[in-house]
Amino acid sequence: MKKLLAIIGVLIFLVIITSPVLLNVLRGGVGHKVPKPDMVIHKPGKCVEETNYMRANHMDILKKEREKVVRCGRRNTAHSLANCRTCHANREEFCNRCHNYVGVKPECFECHYYSEGRGR
Repeated sequence: MKKLLAIIGVLIFLVIITSPVLLNVLRGGVGHKVPKPDMVIHKPGKCVEETNYMRANHMDILKKEREKVVRCGRRNTAHSLANCRTCHANREEFCNRCHNYVGVKPECFECHYYSEGRGR
């Protein structure tokens, strides 16, 4: 009798633990892809770096530039936030769409004013 109760307990535990996955499968959520955001670039052309590199590393570039400016007083205009805004003029149409898609909140705009699409 104790073995039967143990087996039933283990089965109930497994059903509870796997229920989110099972529900996702039943609802057809497995393999469902979220469509990529429609990014608006106001001044298309070549970026300061390759697109894939910028997608993966822009936050590190901006952090390094921030440290150079704040700690050393050196500015590199190619990798500055002001330079980014020449092509990506509207924060709502570019920055926010991408950051919302990947689920991150950028720290840049806690200090820096972005003239258009300011709300997040």
